Amino acid sequence: MNSHEGLDCASAMARLWDYLDGELTPEKVAAVREHLAECADCLPHARFAERFLGELGRCKECQPPMPGTLRDKVMSTLRSEGLMS
Repeated sequence: MNSHEGLDCASAMARLWDYLDGELTPEKVAAVREHLAECADCLPHARFAERFLGELGRCKECQPPMPGTLRDKVMSTLRSEGLMS
């Protein structure tokens, strides 16, 4: 597990979704941003999450909405990959 300036990979990934949603304090944003700038292991996860959230946001306007079973499968996959809690 990599650690950059006190923020290890597990901590950075645990804060990733809040970071992308703009829900962290400025200090935590800076710590996550610094970790991602230096960590080749975490950066691909962050880029995926950014793209995923972007596409999800674009799909809010899609008709018909995502069926419950598909949503459940997507959420289950994200959880199993450690991308959501």
